[in-house]
Amino acid sequence: MIESISMTFISELATALSLPLAVLVLWQSHVSTRRAQEYGTYDVLDEKYQDFLLLCFENLELGVYGAEPDFNEKSLGSDQAQQREILLLILISILERAYLMYRRRSKPMEKQWNGWNSYIDAYCASPSFARAWLGGLGVEFESEFVSFIERKINLKWPDLSALDVS
Repeated sequence: MIESISMTFISELATALSLPLAVLVLWQSHVSTRRAQEYGTYDVLDEKYQDFLLLCFENLELGVYGAEPDFNEKSLGSDQAQQREILLLILISILERAYLMYRRRSKPMEKQWNGWNSYIDAYCASPSFARAWLGGLGVEFESEFVSFIERKINLKWPDLSALDVS
């Protein structure tokens, strides 16, 4: 009888201990999967940014890299102006993705947001970027991101006439 009670007790004890252990393993698996997805998304964003930098390097005459404050986009031919607009759209798309990741409070992006935010500030401070944005580049993006960029441009350029948007 003692042997059967012991086996029953051991069986019930094993069952009782396995449930919390299974929940813990499942939770850890979920956390690991989520972290891998966040880092994967961060890696994709990083790759897109590197691709953008290469495009800028190949097209330095378009004045997109570094938000050149003195760049005069009016000196570009129509093909170059179109190429510049496409590069700016690629940049804005990358910045939008960074913004959306930050808004979700993704752990990897919380640490990176200060750099992205500074980069966005530099572009919004560039007259040529602000003119391009105000000329309609931002209309197709996520509305909160558009508002975010417009607030930054308005902070830097409270007097929009100084931008000579035409």
